[in-house]
Amino acid sequence: KKSGRMLVPFLVVAVGLVLAYTTKASASTPKCRVPETSANGKVHLKLDSDCDGLSNRSEHKLGTSPRNADTDADGLSDGEEVLQVGTDPVDADTDDDGLTDGDEVDNVGTDPQDADTDDDGLDDGDEEQAGTDPTDVDSDDDGVEDGSDDCPAVTNVDQSDSDGNGVGDVCESSDGSGDSSDGSETN
Repeated sequence: KKSGRMLVPFLVVAVGLVLAYTTKASASTPKCRVPETSANGKVHLKLDSDCDGLSNRSEHKLGTSPRNADTDADGLSDGEEVLQVGTDPVDADTDDDGLTDGDEVDNVGTDPQDADTDDDGLDDGDEEQAGTDPTDVDSDDDGVEDGSDDCPAVTNVDQSDSDGNGVGDVCESSDGSGDSSDGSETN
């Protein structure tokens, strides 16, 4: 009888410790599950440790981290990239245009799978840097596509380039007179 009385307090303490541990673990560890269809057509809920929409099993197959929702740190979760956008979750710039997939989707409005969204001959990243619109084939509306325009951010219908350096006179002019900033152009 004596051993039975000692067992009850021990069990109460043990159960209390287990409950305390699982409550603490539950509060700090996400418990996301995502549906996955097996080969026989049954749908099972699988663990998704980083809650990005991909099961841990899928992440291992893809080479992404099941503990990091955005493996390539491009601003899109691995799940968004695989399930919605169609980009590579382990490559921050799927189309290699100089813009991250996240920037293209969330900020610029370009296609992260196409380096030249507007097909004007200039990569989206180059257009962003030059100040032209990567979604508009003729950013300055002068009738010349940005990739062929000698001054794609400034309207210059005649495409004049008096020194033949490939940069339109209006782009070399700092004061609107046609004079180059280095003094080599004259009008």
